[in-house]
Amino acid sequence: MATVTRFFIALLSLVDSCFGGSQLTDCVDTWRTLRCVIPTNCPTKLLVEGMRCPSGRTCCRIDRPNPYLPRRILPDLPLRGRSLLDEEVQTTAKTEEPAHLDEDRIIFPNEFAKRLQDTSSFRLRDDHFTFSDEERLFSMSLKRNELAEPVRKSVKYCREYTKLTIDVGYASPLLSKLVPMRYEMENCEPSVSPLVVGGSNTSISEFPHMAALGYNRTGDLEYLCGGTLISDQFVLTAAHCIQTKWGPPLVVHMGATKLHTKKAKMVSVKEMYIHPDYRAPACYSDIALVKLARTLKLTPKLRPACLPNEETTAHHTNKIAVATGWGRTGFGREASITLLKVPLKVMDKKKCSEYYAADVLTPSLPKGLNSDMICAIGNTDSFEDTCQGDSGGPLQGYLPDNRCMLQVVGITSFGKSCGAGVPGVYTKVASYLSWIEDIVWP
Repeated sequence: MATVTRFFIALLSLVDSCFGGSQLTDCVDTWRTLRCVIPTNCPTKLLVEGMRCPSGRTCCRIDRPNPYLPRRILPDLPLRGRSLLDEEVQTTAKTEEPAHLDEDRIIFPNEFAKRLQDTSSFRLRDDHFTFSDEERLFSMSLKRNELAEPVRKSVKYCREYTKLTIDVGYASPLLSKLVPMRYEMENCEPSVSPLVVGGSNTSISEFPHMAALGYNRTGDLEYLCGGTLISDQFVLTAAHCIQTKWGPPLVVHMGATKLHTKKAKMVSVKEMYIHPDYRAPACYSDIALVKLARTLKLTPKLRPACLPNEETTAHHTNKIAVATGWGRTGFGREASITLLKVPLKVMDKKKCSEYYAADVLTPSLPKGLNSDMICAIGNTDSFEDTCQGDSGGPLQGYLPDNRCMLQVVGITSFGKSCGAGVPGVYTKVASYLSWIEDIVWP
């Protein structure tokens, strides 16, 4: 027996000497960042001492792990109490067995997750981060702390309306085992030309939220004010468009750029809400809401505009905004039957006040212009402006991150002679967000 043992020891020594040393290697780690390489291929700072490699090789820490050997670490429990940004959140996740991961697959987690409306629980399942319950997809490009902080109702619904401007598809990868990649493309007709005096014609794809308010004037239906669809049942307009000498509006015209056309959607008015601070004939808090008699089915060509957030810069001085309406095309002229658009530049409030200095202390403007108003002026060379009949319509601009989605930053309120080089005044929507949200999304 001793002779046999000595024989195998001698044989192992011979094998070891033939290869110039031991062929065993411990130059490995969980992340696959260690590798035995030719010494000249490893910078000194990446050398790993104390690790064995075959003869003629040295243990080296490579810059990147092998992309074909991804790390596999299965959680013992579902991921609970963590947000997608690795921050503590309140959760109601149920304990489940961890998903089985195929070691022969390369896993590319989906860039979209399924969100739980009332809680922030999520778990690892089927190689994707998912939320339980309603399984509503949402973009992973969320701002930090967004899951933990409350989101304004108007912001939440703006995200929903924005989906109507996006076509979603899936691109098949070249490798058959990879997960198909989701892609999004904006699908709209953006207004790229200079945008309603001096205005130019529009298409319904440009302003699918535009509404006209119809009144019973001398027995005939006439459209005397504009409005903005901001939900599937509410239109935003000016308060002075509700309190008129012809009474309140009876119907709302939407979904078409031409008035008196069969293509338009005509919906009766159910209720009206005037801001409690509005006191005619004063022009302050000139804002109102019109509730439609039925809920609309939203489409890419009939969809609401977004409300601005409180930090929007769209109404800052020198910003360009777009006014739309069916109003008169000039002082003393007839109203347009086709929706017109006009570009306006936001004017500094102090400079704007100079144009209305004579109106201070009058019933219409007893305290002068205030911070809840926006001044905007058109090109004085081409006499661009809003006019009678444009009242209640939107002053709008595109969302910073979406060239298809418009936000209504102002409501056409009052002005002087149309196209006379005097800025018009618009109600600042951002000043009334809470009042709007409490009525539209109680």
